[in-house]
Amino acid sequence: MVSAIIVAGGSGQRLAGPVPKQFLRLGRYPVLEHTLRTFATCREIGEIILVLPRDYVDSWHKRIFPNPFFKKVAAIVAGGSHRPGSVQNGLWALSAACRLVVIQDAVRPFATHRMIKECISAARRCGAAAVGLPAQDTVKRIKGRRILGTLDRRELLQVQTPQAFRRRLITRLYASGRDLGTDECYAAEKAGHRVAWVAGDVTNFKITTPRDLELARLWVRNFRP
Repeated sequence: MVSAIIVAGGSGQRLAGPVPKQFLRLGRYPVLEHTLRTFATCREIGEIILVLPRDYVDSWHKRIFPNPFFKKVAAIVAGGSHRPGSVQNGLWALSAACRLVVIQDAVRPFATHRMIKECISAARRCGAAAVGLPAQDTVKRIKGRRILGTLDRRELLQVQTPQAFRRRLITRLYASGRDLGTDECYAAEKAGHRVAWVAGDVTNFKITTPRDLELARLWVRNFRP
């Protein structure tokens, strides 16, 4: 079985406000619910684990579990103080039948079924996979205000989520005590595991700043129910 962990455990400090960004309204639904609906309607996903800030767990229990649309949600668990801790808590909640895990940022509400399916297929072949976009702009290496050199953009990828892993691999990496970095592929790369990538999309952006939120609201208003 393929399980999805939707990571929404953060406080959204870069988008200042009393409500974390994953719970802000985006058209008819909160940001998190847009993401959840995509995974709930994806055939390849057998169960979903939601990882939320502790103060939101009870209210989302009441919102999600009475709704048959979200019958794939198997558990809602509290996040950790940082992303690796939140993902770890999600891994602990997986059912015994899970063989492959898809990890998704809750604040990327425009991932598609195509991305999920292709990421799962790549992870089945290689053990680990991520969605990403080849870099389009020229990228410079800097130190302070000095430009030190130019990187070859043909070798650069802007990584997104979903990211997918064989369960045995991702649980072993999280149990190893390695530096887990800012995304789940980092630990796999550092451990020498092959990580595949599949095509993302510019619309699969992460809501981090007020400008991102306005762009997401514009997108929903014009292109999504």
